[in-house]
Amino acid sequence: SCTQCTAGKFAVAGSTTCSQCNANTRSNAGASTCTNCAAGSTSAAGSSSCTVCPAGSAVQGGSCTQCSANTYSAAGSTTCTPCPGASTSSAGATSAGDCSACPAGSAVISGSCTQCTAGKFAVAGSTTCSQCNANTRSNAGASTCTNCAAGSTSAAGSSSCTVCPAGSAVQGGSCTQCSANTYSAAGSTTCTPCPGASTSSAGATSAGDCSACPAGSAVISGSCTQCTAGKFALAGSTTCNECAAGLFSAAGASSCGACPAGSAVIDSSCQFCGVGTYSASSGSTSCSSCDVNTYSLAGSSTCAACASGSTSSAGSSSCTVCPAGSAVVSGACSSCDAGTYSTSSATVCSNCAGGKYSGSGSTTCSSCSNNTYSSSSASSCTSCLTGYTSGAGASSCTKCPAGSAVINGICSTCPGGHISASAGSTSCTQCAANTYATAGSSSCTSCDADKRSTAGSSECEFIPAIYDVNPRYIPWNTIATITVAGVTLGHSNNEIDSMSIIVSMGTDTAVVPCTIYKWISMQRLTCVIPTFIGQTATAVVKLVLTEGLTIYSSYARPLVFDDFSIPTIASVYPELGNSFTSYNITLTGSGFGLYVNTTTTVTYITSGGLSSNCITYEVVTNKTIICQLGDNIPGDQKVKFRVTMDLLSSTSTASFLTVTGPIITRVSPTTGTAGTERVITIIGEFARSALLANVSYSQNQIVLTPCASYVRINNNRIICTVSSPPAGFSYTFQVCDVMGYCAWSVTTYSEIVAPTLDSINPTSGIGTTKVTLTGTNFGNGQGDVQVSISIVPKTGTITRKSCASMVWISSTKLTCTLPDVSADSKVDFRVVVGSQEVDSAVSFLVLAVAGISSVSPNSAGTNVYQRTVTIYGSNFGTTPTDLTLVQYTFNQATSATSCVSWAFTVDYITCRLPQSIAKGPYTFSFTIRSQKSAATTNVESVYYVRDAPTITSISPTSATFASGSVLVTITGTNFGNLDSSVMVDYSVDNKSLKSAYFVLTSDTIIVATIPQGLTVGSVLRFMVTVGDQDVYNDQKVFTVAGALPA
Repeated sequence: SCTQCTAGKFAVAGSTTCSQCNANTRSNAGASTCTNCAAGSTSAAGSSSCTVCPAGSAVQGGSCTQCSANTYSAAGSTTCTPCPGASTSSAGATSAGDCSACPAGSAVISGSCTQCTAGKFAVAGSTTCSQCNANTRSNAGASTCTNCAAGSTSAAGSSSCTVCPAGSAVQGGSCTQCSANTYSAAGSTTCTPCPGASTSSAGATSAGDCSACPAGSAVISGSCTQCTAGKFALAGSTTCNECAAGLFSAAGASSCGACPAGSAVIDSSCQFCGVGTYSASSGSTSCSSCDVNTYSLAGSSTCAACASGSTSSAGSSSCTVCPAGSAVVSGACSSCDAGTYSTSSATVCSNCAGGKYSGSGSTTCSSCSNNTYSSSSASSCTSCLTGYTSGAGASSCTKCPAGSAVINGICSTCPGGHISASAGSTSCTQCAANTYATAGSSSCTSCDADKRSTAGSSECEFIPAIYDVNPRYIPWNTIATITVAGVTLGHSNNEIDSMSIIVSMGTDTAVVPCTIYKWISMQRLTCVIPTFIGQTATAVVKLVLTEGLTIYSSYARPLVFDDFSIPTIASVYPELGNSFTSYNITLTGSGFGLYVNTTTTVTYITSGGLSSNCITYEVVTNKTIICQLGDNIPGDQKVKFRVTMDLLSSTSTASFLTVTGPIITRVSPTTGTAGTERVITIIGEFARSALLANVSYSQNQIVLTPCASYVRINNNRIICTVSSPPAGFSYTFQVCDVMGYCAWSVTTYSEIVAPTLDSINPTSGIGTTKVTLTGTNFGNGQGDVQVSISIVPKTGTITRKSCASMVWISSTKLTCTLPDVSADSKVDFRVVVGSQEVDSAVSFLVLAVAGISSVSPNSAGTNVYQRTVTIYGSNFGTTPTDLTLVQYTFNQATSATSCVSWAFTVDYITCRLPQSIAKGPYTFSFTIRSQKSAATTNVESVYYVRDAPTITSISPTSATFASGSVLVTITGTNFGNLDSSVMVDYSVDNKSLKSAYFVLTSDTIIVATIPQGLTVGSVLRFMVTVGDQDVYNDQKVFTVAGALPA
């Protein structure tokens, strides 16, 4: 059935259920829809009625919400109304009557009435708190701001005011620091100016902070201003005064000073004169330029003259050496004139010597060429006249002498066959036929009557002639070759037309041509004669030359054809002799000549091929000839002889036999012990055993002692027994054969005693020392003795070596040069003579080579009682006892002087020199000799002995350090020179010394530089040290008058 919906629900027609009404709607029972609540009222879902919102609230978000603070509402309101104006209310206010205004000192802030903080203020009903202005203040909750008291200030929004501190005042509404030269107390509204010529720094708090300007400054434009360079001021000044002419000051100076010589006042400061300028005296206002040909370095008081051969322009810092080819003329380098020359740095140009020349600006003179000449100072060379010549570099020409001629520019000697009759010829003339001239002749000479010549001959030749024929005695009916001797027998075979002999037999004559003829030389021809010449015939030679001249041999010495016998040799005597020995050999036979006008010759031939004429021979009879053999025939040669008589000759069948004599090459042994029988082997080449005659020995090769016995072992060895020879003698041996030929031995046998080695000298030194060994029985020469050494190092293996060189001096002395043995080694010596030897009892110590590197100091004063130098080096030893000698030489003395005393350390040695050395520079060389090192000498060291320095004055005595350092001139004596050891120190207020930069200008002046940064009023004292002497003058002081920080 249909059921009526209850109140708060609704249903449309045909509904099966009743729906609940939404919130803020309502319905009665049986409603088909829900009705919205009236404005200002609300309902819950399913409500049958709406509820009006109470006063102090309003509908918000569909529900009644209490009004917030500072708003209000009546009952049934839909919104809350803000409180009017600057008023507030609590939450839930119901009317405007519930809103009230904020009191003075507070304001509506964030919807509530809030008290203003200190530094702010607000009147009643304000919505904000306003900030107090600058120089006002307020407490919290203030309705107004209060002004600051006089002399105090505040910033905007301040809760209090601050009193301005002393040194400041209220200016423009703020505390401002008082400017320089004013002051103020705390809470001042103005700054008070400093009284009189005083100043203060900014922020001065009282008149006591104002002070007078210090020296070197003045009150200018209301402030204390430093005086510029070139001006000065005393304390409390209102102006800076200009320095007088010639004086200078640095910026901030309280006084002016004079510049020392070598400097000048430039741009208001004392500056060193630049290079090429100088100032001769102190107080200069400018530096003068150096004159021409002088120069100066920076800071010079004078200009130095240029060295010889150099020049400079005005204001130069150096001189220029005149280059080669120029010289100093009138103070300037001028090019050398033609005919002169110069090398570099010349003061004059030298004249060219004769035979030389030069152009302008020449560095050397050139030699004149061949066939030209010049006198001194020539600019060119002159050609020689015709017929004259000269060599290169000639100062004159020579006329070509007679016998010579100028050909192709050369004075040439006329060749043979040509002449020049007079000096100065330019050609040579040929000599005519039958005259001659040797080279260099001035005339031709006619040939002698028996001579002739062709044109242009240098000599005459003999007119052709035959002087002799050989052989003249010819066996008849025998082919024979004869030699024709003469002069000018043609110059070749081509100049011989024919050659024949004219044979005479009784009254008959015949011309028989030579079968063969041959030209050998101009003095010799040969002709072969046929066999048909008859017995007892004679003949002369006919020679026809191609030039048409016929000549004949002498009819007084004709060829003879006859029955001549051939010589024969039947025997020779002796038949045996020693080799290399001259013998007279007798030849017996027949046909040895002695015919009238016959010639006999004797020669010998050895089986070894040696052939020679007898040294001399004599034809005693027709059957006997004596021939002397030469001593050049070796042994075992058969010598045969040949006798020749003209064309007839014969050789002997018998011969002379040469036998080899003994030869000794050596003996063995060569030494032995005295007093015992010795067996000596003689070695060499010996003849057959049957030929030995004796074997002996001798001390002097005069007195012979036969061997006690000897035995020939073979052809090369003989044993000789010598009975107990005494010691100290040497023997040579002799072997003789039965032919009387003897040989002496070259080597000797010596009886020796054992050597002794008594001493060595020195016993120490470097590793290459020559050591002398003294003893006895060192033999008779270099070959008899040997020396070796044992090297014992400090660590390592002992080695044995030979001497680098050994020299035998005598039987008691020899030397051994060590082979560069290392330091700290010991060396032992061994002497060996024959089979005997001896070792040294003392060792040689090898020392390190000491070295001297330097000597210090290099000077001493005349008033120094003990002049001590320190010698630095190495290898002086390890203990004081190692040092045995310290010496020195000076002034190149030839002898050394020992130090008065010396002391030793490992690294250096001190030597005290005598006080008696006079003033002056000396050159010292120190020599050290130590037991642990070899002697050594250092390089020369210059040592000065001089008076002590003195300080007489300083200038200036005070100065202000304004912008840099100050130059102080120290005047005194004995400051030394540039090669002295000089130092300059200064103390500040008698405190520790400091080194100063300085320039040593002379023996009496030093210019020292004092740096800035010193306290005003500081007092400086100077000390000058020269070598080992110094001076500290407490009375000559320098005061710092004013200064800037460093």
